[in-house]
Amino acid sequence: MSIVHTDDHLVRLVAQLGHEMSHLFLVDGEIFVTADPSSLGASSAYEPLKNLNESERTSLVDLLRRLDAVTYASTDEVDTAIRRAACWESIYQDLNSLLSGLPFATANGKETFYIVDYGDGQHKIECEAREYFETTVLEAIQQCLRRQASDWEVILVGGPKLGPQQAVSIYPDKVVNQWSTEPWYE
Repeated sequence: MSIVHTDDHLVRLVAQLGHEMSHLFLVDGEIFVTADPSSLGASSAYEPLKNLNESERTSLVDLLRRLDAVTYASTDEVDTAIRRAACWESIYQDLNSLLSGLPFATANGKETFYIVDYGDGQHKIECEAREYFETTVLEAIQQCLRRQASDWEVILVGGPKLGPQQAVSIYPDKVVNQWSTEPWYE
């Protein structure tokens, strides 16, 4: 007969082991720990939660499922998420370096671009200068994507100062215009 532990006991136990409940996640029914399982980053490290007896482990898995803890099917899935985050970060750094070095990257002491985190597989650059839409800049952004051997998309969007909305989707092998004749900003 297995012992059922109270939720309060399990929360205290996790704290005694030096972790927070929000750091726990499940991989194929096993308990793992990392700093932020809902937002695995490029530098995320994870490991199985140790020092639990079988009844504590069973009760804690039940509690985590009731709390809708982050769950992965396998460690391969976790590793893939970490690799994708590392790729996102690397592309972000490349884009930021590229754009920061452009002669029109600042105006009146302020940056004329902003890279937005659109999450898995996509970056968005909001810009305030028409020069960002020049072929040489678009090709340089494509090079950033090719260096990572990625299938990611960069959305380049002109801000309100540019009038009718200008936008392009940039992929390693193509650029797709998303122009609009209607202003998106009022």
